Amino acid sequence: MKKTFILSIIAIAIISSCSKSSSSSSTPTPTPPAFTGSMSADVDGVKWTATQGSATLLRDFDLEAKRFDITGTGGDKRIILSLQDVIQGDYITQKSYSFKDMSSPALCTFSTVVGLGSITKHMPFDGTVTISKCDATKKTVDGTFQFRSIEIGTDDTLKVTNGVFSNISYVVLN
Repeated sequence: MKKTFILSIIAIAIISSCSKSSSSSSTPTPTPPAFTGSMSADVDGVKWTATQGSATLLRDFDLEAKRFDITGTGGDKRIILSLQDVIQGDYITQKSYSFKDMSSPALCTFSTVVGLGSITKHMPFDGTVTISKCDATKKTVDGTFQFRSIEIGTDDTLKVTNGVFSNISYVVLN
């Protein structure tokens, strides 16, 4: 189940980094859904604030698991927090989720937005996401996060600290 979770995250990163080339058709660019709540952090000491985002609770009854993804985009930077939990309910359990290795129940990524996609060039090596409140009726979540990652191909370390998300609305997909 943990390998499936990690493979799902990698697939999301690959798919989100792909974009369809423009054509001469008159199809409008889709408008992202309204971002509710707030998400911010310090990235290498510089304040970052999400202006767009989404949150999704994906439930897989066959695997008896669920994954909770929070995505925030501000400027040309994107942070994705992914958590793995047990299948019970339309909520994510209030607790701390740690990332220590690829079998951990949490994964945090930092990407650069390019066009409609993104490029993830940092590999996380530790971090924590804490869910402090999850309202299954209102479908909102609050919490904190911090993580460190290393830029692939270099020894450069990225530090994301003082991360906070508040009143983020989420949808449930079965």
